[in-house]
Amino acid sequence: MIASKLATLIPFAAIVPFNLVEGQSAAALPDVTTIVKKMQAASERQRSHLCSYSVTRLYTLQNKHIKPDATMQVKLTYQRGESKHFQVLSMRAHGVARRSLEDLLKNELKIAEGQQDNNAVNTSNYRFALIGEENCGSRRCYKLALTPRHKTKYMVEGTAWVNRDDYAVVRIAGHLAKSPSFWIKAPKVEQRFENVDGFWMPSYNHSSTRVLFFGEADLTIDYSDYRVQLCSPPGTERQEP
Repeated sequence: MIASKLATLIPFAAIVPFNLVEGQSAAALPDVTTIVKKMQAASERQRSHLCSYSVTRLYTLQNKHIKPDATMQVKLTYQRGESKHFQVLSMRAHGVARRSLEDLLKNELKIAEGQQDNNAVNTSNYRFALIGEENCGSRRCYKLALTPRHKTKYMVEGTAWVNRDDYAVVRIAGHLAKSPSFWIKAPKVEQRFENVDGFWMPSYNHSSTRVLFFGEADLTIDYSDYRVQLCSPPGTERQEP
């Protein structure tokens, strides 16, 4: 039973400093409708140009009852028009931890096959409010509050950071809008993205929660060795003013 509860730590992308931009005038910021419209357009352009990719994921599951930490290395392959393929390269986990990681892959595959659009950060799934503008690492970002329109275990209530230059989502943080189970508290989640050959791809996921009778559980996913194939260069179309 514990394995099935831990497997609900569905990954969504450690924390870098985000500082308010001194002297930023609210009047200088675009309205939230414009930001979200351009954000969705950027996401759609990326989807239309991304033909395939592969990436290596390192899963690390931590809990006081799991010593040493449980790890799993997986190669994920995506081809447009086909289901995602997961190949387990290595596994260092036993018992509950092993079953949890194996169940996690099954859940991810299920999401990829039928629920991706239902989880997308767009106006169909979320309401947005502009909090302000911040420095996010070396970039300038718009900071948006996310409020799910539907309370599901895959939706995040929290914050999204959108790159001011190209309107790509570079970070999402918050908690799941609905607890996946009576046995666990709604996980806190964070996902970060990196620019890979012009495409913004997940680079780091972290989720943490408290499991009844099991204590705190943390799941981290690190991404490496991206191989991206594009159908045509992103940004070649005429962008909206």
